[in-house]
Amino acid sequence: MRSILRSLPAAFRRRGLRIAATLVLRAVLNLAGLAALLPVLNDRQVAGMLSTLKKPARRVEKNDAYRQLMNMTGCAEAKEQLTAMLAAHRMSHIAESRSRTVKQPYFHAVFTGNPGCAKTTCARLYARALAQEGITKHDRFAELTRASLCGKYQGHTAQMVKEVFKQNKGGTIFIDEAYSLASDERDSFGAEAIDEIIVGLENDPGTVVIFAGYPEKMEQFLDANPGLRSRIPYRVRFCDYTADELLEISGKIAADSGFTITADAGEKLLGIFEKERQVRDFGNGRFCRSLVESAIRRKSVRLGVMDADDLSAYLDPARYSDEELFSLDGNCFTYSAAGEDRAARRIGFSG
Repeated sequence: MRSILRSLPAAFRRRGLRIAATLVLRAVLNLAGLAALLPVLNDRQVAGMLSTLKKPARRVEKNDAYRQLMNMTGCAEAKEQLTAMLAAHRMSHIAESRSRTVKQPYFHAVFTGNPGCAKTTCARLYARALAQEGITKHDRFAELTRASLCGKYQGHTAQMVKEVFKQNKGGTIFIDEAYSLASDERDSFGAEAIDEIIVGLENDPGTVVIFAGYPEKMEQFLDANPGLRSRIPYRVRFCDYTADELLEISGKIAADSGFTITADAGEKLLGIFEKERQVRDFGNGRFCRSLVESAIRRKSVRLGVMDADDLSAYLDPARYSDEELFSLDGNCFTYSAAGEDRAARRIGFSG
């Protein structure tokens, strides 16, 4: 049969394929009770419908990483932007399935925000979501800094950057404090790294690169080379947490260590957070972790566990209830208001 088809003129073969395709489509429409539509369909519409049959819509798998990202405390603006990025990809897949020409977008992004705003955590989940959506081939996540990209001599840096892209091809590369590559105009190593990164962005679209850092400094980074802005389509902004969000984060940190924060401690923490949020370079989630860890140490000392010859008393529920052992009350949290001395502010909670 194939030899007979090959012997026919090309025009005949095309016409024969169209007739066969129309017969197939007629059968499908007949089963669906829509056979009357066939006479009004032109060749292009027939081809489009057959293309949809040939390329069934990809089954959307349950994206656990995306759900985890959406369940994180705070980061509302960042979540909206990341959702829009992933939604655009799904729409492009729908368009392709309906025989529309779609230009594949880049998913490189700049994450900006103050310290402790969950940029790295969100980047890890975003990398997994990209893989689960089929945007990247796997969920490999390489967390890098300047030291991972800049060599010790001219030419070495380019080799290091090429190797990074090679090792993480089809995954996600996260460059933290990316602005350090452009902190000094005389820094030839940083400039060489940026030049080679731009080559990677252009030549390896299947590998996603996320650049992270403080807002002002990241603008300086993007200005360092005109090729950066045009190749990084997304800017994702991470805002400082509210006092209520910081309290929720503190509760989760305490729970991860087996402790709970009492109501009076919660009220005290809200006041602490309101004051601390006014300080420049506030540590957000990092400040919460330090505060809770300090409170746990203080609670442990108050219970006198180091004065006991053995821990049997603490293991006996009749002697100590869980509430007595694992509740962090207001006395567990101390705080020194921010002053002119930044170092003093940094250790404003004793422990």
